[in-house]
Amino acid sequence: MVDGVFKNLSPHHYTNKSEGFSVRMIVDKVMPSVNSNYDKQEYINDLRKIIGLLFNREGAENVTSHQLFNDLQKYYGEWVSIDGDSIALKPHKSGTVHVQVSQEIADALNVVLAYRYPNVIPMKKARGNGRQKNTFSSDRTYSLLSEPLPFTVSDYFGEMARKGVKPKTHDGMPPRYEYSLPGTYLHSQSTNDDVARIYTMVGGVSKEDNAMTYLFDYDPAPVFEHLFINGTLPDQKSHQFYPTKNDIRKTALDMAEVQGHHTVIDPSAGFGDLIDSLPRNAATTAIEIHSLAAAVLRAKGFNTIHGDFLSQHPASVGHFDRVIMNPPYSEGRWVKHVTHALSFIKPGGKLVAVLPASAPQSTSMTNIGGGYDVSFSKEYPQAFEGTFVNVVIMVVDRHE
Repeated sequence: MVDGVFKNLSPHHYTNKSEGFSVRMIVDKVMPSVNSNYDKQEYINDLRKIIGLLFNREGAENVTSHQLFNDLQKYYGEWVSIDGDSIALKPHKSGTVHVQVSQEIADALNVVLAYRYPNVIPMKKARGNGRQKNTFSSDRTYSLLSEPLPFTVSDYFGEMARKGVKPKTHDGMPPRYEYSLPGTYLHSQSTNDDVARIYTMVGGVSKEDNAMTYLFDYDPAPVFEHLFINGTLPDQKSHQFYPTKNDIRKTALDMAEVQGHHTVIDPSAGFGDLIDSLPRNAATTAIEIHSLAAAVLRAKGFNTIHGDFLSQHPASVGHFDRVIMNPPYSEGRWVKHVTHALSFIKPGGKLVAVLPASAPQSTSMTNIGGGYDVSFSKEYPQAFEGTFVNVVIMVVDRHE
């Protein structure tokens, strides 16, 4: 399989190297077109299969890509991350697809290729440059992990995205979008369990009279397409995705005193639990680092920025009347997030943050500096589902 992929890299593009795989490759005759055949899809499919097997992704040996390339036709000229960001593809109307992988993956492919063709592929290249990645940084970095989905699960979400549904009205309630579990006739129980877990994660609620059907108050089809293409979930612990309980969320929003004319930002929005009850319009901006959560926020109608909040700045994002946040707690990340968030508050504006119960003892919070008034709520025990974390709500008022 590896040598088949290598042999079918386009010979007309200088990006492709004769001595082995590089991090960027080009394959022609891939994208569907009425003007040419696209018989080389199978080689990118083989690449997906190989990388999936390298990462022990369930179902990799049976992966198919025909529907993926049909869906990618709406992304001509854009880089699209697939299969848990292990591969990036840029499709072109000419039928050519640019492929990008990490150096680690290219090296792994070259090791296999070198054993296949020892007199052609230099082992020096196959084994990489012998240097380990430098993990030291003068600015503390954090590993944010993702959970790869079995291909059977991501494929099911692809089917749901292409199927789509029209919203229905139930008992005078606002319209809802209905999606069902796959059932056990064609799918395993584990696939059903995964789909149910993901439905809940992205905002679905099972019907009281039919646990196989889930209701969404927004159209989740774009989210399902993302799950099909990217195939990962955010790791709960590293991303600190712990939704705020209803009573604390309501109290925080009451303290924020959001008015209709206010601009609002949630700089660590997750799936939108904290801001869901606010109007879903351009006046509410959500920043989120994981691509799935960002897709959910975008589908819900929030003005969404996919990226690391700590790399965003008011000069490009703007200043806001209200900053509402539940930042990540582990390893003291919340201090850096709150400190950075202060620069986004308009004069006369307010920041409301759900923080660890130790926050009132933190000099970083009590010594914010002149121009701000800082107060803390009472302590709330066990604020997040499945944890024993106690929290307080901090309110920062910026002077005019």
